[in-house]
Amino acid sequence: MSDILPAEIYQCKRCPELIECSTRVVIGEWIAPSTSLPLTMGVGRNPGRVEDREGVPFVGRAGKVLRPFLPPNCYITNLVKHYSPDNRPPTEMEISACREWLDWEIQVLRPDLIILFGEEALQVGGFVKGEWDTMRYDGKRLWLATYHPSHVARGNKAAGIVLEQGIGRAWKAAMELWEINNAVQS
Repeated sequence: MSDILPAEIYQCKRCPELIECSTRVVIGEWIAPSTSLPLTMGVGRNPGRVEDREGVPFVGRAGKVLRPFLPPNCYITNLVKHYSPDNRPPTEMEISACREWLDWEIQVLRPDLIILFGEEALQVGGFVKGEWDTMRYDGKRLWLATYHPSHVARGNKAAGIVLEQGIGRAWKAAMELWEINNAVQS
């Protein structure tokens, strides 16, 4: 379902430094799509070197950690859609330039749960640095702020526990809300 973003994303030239160092735009990917389950969206900061080469989010070391924890019917994407030089964090200008694409994905998909991985992604849900393993409901969807799986890939076992348990807890809550909403609509 990568066709949810407009074709203009492939011509975007807002961040010349990112365009110069990356090979492609890395857009979101569905994992185990289903219409009989709530939709989860996972949001990271930006593609790494492997993701840039493969054109798929979360397929590098961090992705190998993350993917087993993800619930079915999950769409994974990034805040910024290009690899950055030496995998540095994206700048505020780059985040701002790409925010339109993420907002588009959220508007089109209308996820029931959005999981924000890492510091840069936290701002999407209005969280602040350090609000790890925090869940909120905004009247439309659940939001979970959690560690980026790269912390686990680098050996932080505590972050791995928080990541796995947080995703499990958020998925269970999203499932309960989804079932309630479906019962009300029936």
